Amino acid sequence: MQSDNDISFSDYYVAYFDILGYKSYFSEKAEKSLEFVKSIESAITKTKNMINNNKKSNIITNFAHIQIDYRIFSDNILLCMQVTDTPLEKIRLLIFLQIVCDIQRGFIFDYGLFLRGGVTKGSFLITENSIHGQALIECVNMEETAVYPRILVSDLIRNFIKESPSYISSQNNRIDNLIEKIKSDEQLLENEEMELLTYKQYLQLELSIKEWYLSLVVRKEENDSPFLNYLYDIDIEKIFPQYINQIKDLPKIITNMKPLSEYELSILENNIKINQPEALKNMMIIHKNKCETKINEWCNYCNIDKPLPKNVELRKRIIQKYLWVIDFHNILCSVYKLPEFIIQVSAIYNDEVQEYDFKCNDNSINLS
Repeated sequence: MQSDNDISFSDYYVAYFDILGYKSYFSEKAEKSLEFVKSIESAITKTKNMINNNKKSNIITNFAHIQIDYRIFSDNILLCMQVTDTPLEKIRLLIFLQIVCDIQRGFIFDYGLFLRGGVTKGSFLITENSIHGQALIECVNMEETAVYPRILVSDLIRNFIKESPSYISSQNNRIDNLIEKIKSDEQLLENEEMELLTYKQYLQLELSIKEWYLSLVVRKEENDSPFLNYLYDIDIEKIFPQYINQIKDLPKIITNMKPLSEYELSILENNIKINQPEALKNMMIIHKNKCETKINEWCNYCNIDKPLPKNVELRKRIIQKYLWVIDFHNILCSVYKLPEFIIQVSAIYNDEVQEYDFKCNDNSINLS
């Protein structure tokens, strides 16, 4: 974060989100306000500690540390991290997205509060007293268009992940020549073999990064906007297949790109998580129970103050949001092959308001 005496715009990753149901939650549970603020700080601190706990050197390398700045104002939260020019910048971005996912999931699991917003990359300025920039404007617009409880991911983020590193682009012709040389049964020189190996490692890293990204960013439908999957399951076999039996050797795939410090190695080793089957099941059970509570509490017209048209319309929008979450949950149950955790919802016609009330079937699961 810059001081007010050193004001200039820089490129940042920016996430901005609104807490749905914030006002009603804290009007009934005012004593939770301080705990709520601490939970944001705890989520960020936990991730930063995970990154730093194996650091043995005090030397800050060009890779820099994962520095998350944030602002909390009423029911809005902003997180940002400055962009750097490290060769591992895409991994820094993925760590940032994963932090936002973890915060989003934590709000649901700890408070039953869902988030809606956006995350992007762009020009931004944050000081002790102010925040400005195109990235913030875009995130606010994304929050307004997200409609459902989700955090949208901008095309700028997606395009950056898809972008080929300059090394790969610059070496394409050279590598083509080496491949032709192999096809002609010519023996490669030692330095040529190293060139080919380095190029292959770059390609593998890019494929791994894209697999990691696809674990964190999803679409419900082909033409739908991409959004963060806070119920992500990092599939280590897909992301780093050649290191499945030796995960601690994972950073070796980039050793020919540039020498890595112990600090940089810890970034990689501590942020590729493996969700064990039981952990995944427990996550889906908790989400299922939280969703069922919301459906039974909010997805009906029986408890609105008066069946006035404006009250009915407001409740209808709330119902649509939670039904969207149920649909998202059930899609993931199919993807993760956990049909036993699918949420079953019944619709009952409400004659008074001429709309449907919804309730979950009594099939909730308790954690043992």
